[in-house]
Amino acid sequence: SDWSSDVCSSDLDVENTQVLSGDGTGQNLLGLLNVSGILTRAKGADTNLDACEQAIADLRVGAAFVEPDTIVIHPTSWSLIRRSKDSQLRYLLNADPSSLEDNSLWGIRVLPTTAMPVGTALFANLEQGAQAFIRQGFTIEMSNQSGTSFVTNTTVVRAEERLALGSPRPAALLKLTGIA
Repeated sequence: SDWSSDVCSSDLDVENTQVLSGDGTGQNLLGLLNVSGILTRAKGADTNLDACEQAIADLRVGAAFVEPDTIVIHPTSWSLIRRSKDSQLRYLLNADPSSLEDNSLWGIRVLPTTAMPVGTALFANLEQGAQAFIRQGFTIEMSNQSGTSFVTNTTVVRAEERLALGSPRPAALLKLTGIA
């Protein structure tokens, strides 16, 4: 891949990490996992699949009363869940591993991302639980104004985006921990 796609990919990784786990200090966003008032569930002694189903049920009742539309999870944790087997070592989620796989769990789309901590998943109704305010979309500015740029074959690039993240309904988000 070329340098520009690596930079854009890296910038997206940083943005995804901020949206999910930002601590809200300085110029950091307050990530969805750190919003006050989100629901939480620890896996405990449950199986991974049972804990996921209970997280879905938690959003459907109680403080939330929302239908989850997204599960955000680390690829390693998602792989662990996908490899769940019955007592005869048959896969539970996709009985035929050679068939086309859909990234969903009980009809809810699953978004694997390395920006999510391993062992943690965010179950959410993103329409109600998260809102992005974009002041300035992603812009790239290039300049060759430095005196030696021609001689050194360098280009100065500035890429930026200005946004804020809010959670109008924190109970539409649930953090599940302990997936292992």
